[in-house]
Amino acid sequence: LGDVTFLRKLQEVTDLDKERALYEKAIDELVLFQWEGTKNKKNKNLEAFSLNFDFEKLNWEVSFAIEHFYINYLKREIKPGDKKIIDDGFADICHYLAKQPRVFTHRDYHSRNIMVQSGKDEKLCVIDFQDARMGPQQYDLASLLRDSYYQLSEDQIVILVDYYIAKWEAVSGQKINEKDFWHVFDLMSIQRNFKAIGSFASFLSLRSDASYLKYIGNTFENIRRVLLKHPKYSSLREVLFYYYYF
Repeated sequence: LGDVTFLRKLQEVTDLDKERALYEKAIDELVLFQWEGTKNKKNKNLEAFSLNFDFEKLNWEVSFAIEHFYINYLKREIKPGDKKIIDDGFADICHYLAKQPRVFTHRDYHSRNIMVQSGKDEKLCVIDFQDARMGPQQYDLASLLRDSYYQLSEDQIVILVDYYIAKWEAVSGQKINEKDFWHVFDLMSIQRNFKAIGSFASFLSLRSDASYLKYIGNTFENIRRVLLKHPKYSSLREVLFYYYYF
């Protein structure tokens, strides 16, 4: 597959149009494997079809992040009242996400797991899919567009989400309610990025790998930007960042 990741290819971007064109190709691949892959969900030979992003899994990832980031890495002692705000806020988010229709989900679809092969069409190849499972269709899209390794502008994200919706409707013949889709996309972005922070911190505590810690700032910024759009979770935002910054 070569050694040119999608992230490295983005280093060659000279304007927003070229950046957007690259992401549109990645979204084309995403819609393809979501739609075609989900058709095979009755195939019991592939473990991914028997695993789901249910409430227990989503909420476990939140607890994992709290343990490895706040407690093990930052050495924070979270007050019981603040812990309840975190638990209740994420429980609300995870319950909502767990109720969403599920498609075949790569689970780690971002700029370091897409390889770009040189040639006339610059073919994209997806790697690191061993943790695939069934989940909301916004999961991989949030992973791609609210990436820990590469920051897209909010304007660019809006355009690319609209592109995804149009592509999905064209391929599937299914109409998407844009308001509902965006709400799930935002909540999925919060949970997915918080989970990533937990993973980055756990790499240090479990295998002495500090190389991912530098991505925590970008990832927290993703969470902050989204939480600001949702006043319902203002208390959650305040507590998360209090224990991050103080």
